[in-house]
Amino acid sequence: MRNDLRDALWNDFPTLFEGVWRGPLSSHEITKDEVGFWCGDGWEPIVRKALERLAKLSPTIQVGQVKEKLSSLTVHFSSPSELNDQCMDIIAEAKRAAESTCEECGCPGVMRDGDCLQTLCDEHGAGRRALCRTCEGRVPRLSLPGGVVPQFCPDCNRQVSEHLIRERGKPAAGV
Repeated sequence: MRNDLRDALWNDFPTLFEGVWRGPLSSHEITKDEVGFWCGDGWEPIVRKALERLAKLSPTIQVGQVKEKLSSLTVHFSSPSELNDQCMDIIAEAKRAAESTCEECGCPGVMRDGDCLQTLCDEHGAGRRALCRTCEGRVPRLSLPGGVVPQFCPDCNRQVSEHLIRERGKPAAGV
């Protein structure tokens, strides 16, 4: 995310970025450089809306990181335990919105493969194959009740090859 957008988020929601971050692996003073907004400019409105809702929820919530990971919006936060479910709901809503929004420009987008998975529009994803969010092009990751792997992805209708169905959805050796 561009520095001017990052700085605006930092300045608009100061209570989310104050004090000492007490994450699961480390504790440190929160600074702009350490918080990090590692996602494209296109997700800024989604991030802004989520931060606005978190800030209104409680001044005790802290945000330690906002990033794109495997084509998905990820927000690391800390909050009092009684607010965790509400925070998780806010972040889940933002994550769903980002799943269909180009990370670069904010236009409608889909998950695409390439050097890494990213949610991109047709323009920014030119030359990259669009993937179904459910199966990510690999239907064996899905399973039905009882661990059964489906013949077709329920969302994109891709057929599962017979060699991929062996051993409960794991590719056969050498495939």
